[in-house]
Amino acid sequence: MTVLKAADELEEIVARVGPTAARLLTRGEEETMPEIAEALGMTEKAARARPTHYEHLDS
Repeated sequence: MTVLKAADELEEIVARVGPTAARLLTRGEEETMPEIAEALGMTEKAARARPTHYEHLDS
C-alpha cells in the first residue's frame, strides 16, 4: 500500500511540474538537446519526445 501511495504522489508531482519543465526545455531546445539526451541516457530522438509527453498533462 505504501508503494502505491508513493507512486501516486510521484504522478501528481510530474503532472504539476512536467508541463512547465517541457516549456522551459523547448525554448532553447536546439542548443541543449544533445546534452539533455546524454544526461538522461537516451537518444536525442527519445529526449525530444519527452516534452510532448509532458505537455499534454497541462490540459
